[in-house]
Amino acid sequence: MGRLFVVRNFLFILIISTAFVAGCATRQVNFNELDFRWPNDWYLKSTQKLYSGKVLGYREGTKELIYSADVKNGRFEGELIRWYGNGKMYKRTHYKGGKQHGLDEWWHKNGNKWGKWEFDNGTEVDGTFELWEENGEAVFDWLADEYD
Repeated sequence: MGRLFVVRNFLFILIISTAFVAGCATRQVNFNELDFRWPNDWYLKSTQKLYSGKVLGYREGTKELIYSADVKNGRFEGELIRWYGNGKMYKRTHYKGGKQHGLDEWWHKNGNKWGKWEFDNGTEVDGTFELWEENGEAVFDWLADEYD
């Protein structure tokens, strides 16, 4: 009876662990596998159900990643990142419940920051907008309320 108990417990733990790991695995799809429906819901084409998981986009005909986003119940949730063809970051935006929330940043092709601003539940936060030239010089800074 002792061995049977140990074997049963081992099998139970193995099954539960496997189910847990499988449930925690993040689903990934290519951007082309989704349909967008206004105002901001993403559906998996194959099932026509709201999508949850990672969305990846690749330059056509290549394995070059140009887009990465997290989607939960059909809406952006977390980080959305886009890259230029040269591999440098183009945009990083944070979302909560499908709305921009937190820091939104953009870069020039040379890697220098182009702009940044904060969002709160889809609304721009006053006084947080900043822009830079490609050479890194500030163009506009709402924080200082100055034009260059």
